Amino acid sequence: MKRGKHKKRQSTVDGQVYVLKIWIGDVVYFKVGTTNRVAFSRLKEIGTELMQILGYWPKMKIVMDRFTKNNYQVEAEVLRLTKTSTPKTVLPEFSGCTELRCMDEVELIKVYNECMSKDYPATQTQLIEM
Repeated sequence: MKRGKHKKRQSTVDGQVYVLKIWIGDVVYFKVGTTNRVAFSRLKEIGTELMQILGYWPKMKIVMDRFTKNNYQVEAEVLRLTKTSTPKTVLPEFSGCTELRCMDEVELIKVYNECMSKDYPATQTQLIEM
């Protein structure tokens, strides 16, 4: 008896929506982003890129970091609701610079939490490291 090929069920890997706090000079920036990896890996990538641009590794910290079902939608909603807080100062371009915000940390976290509460919780918390 021939065995048919069974298709593997594809599972979606939910992603993380994170907020990084970055000190550059005397200005504090927040970067809202998403990743399917560990947020700390993204922090290291951004830090390395900023070090090449600025000549030093800026102080950085992960402020918020949670898994969600629709990470890209949540990130887009947080960025849309905080668009008026886009930095006025000119920074050299780096990957993710359009996701920077200059605003009160408490207010940003409030927006983040509101957007996360509208979304479904993550069904998987699998991390992918490359």
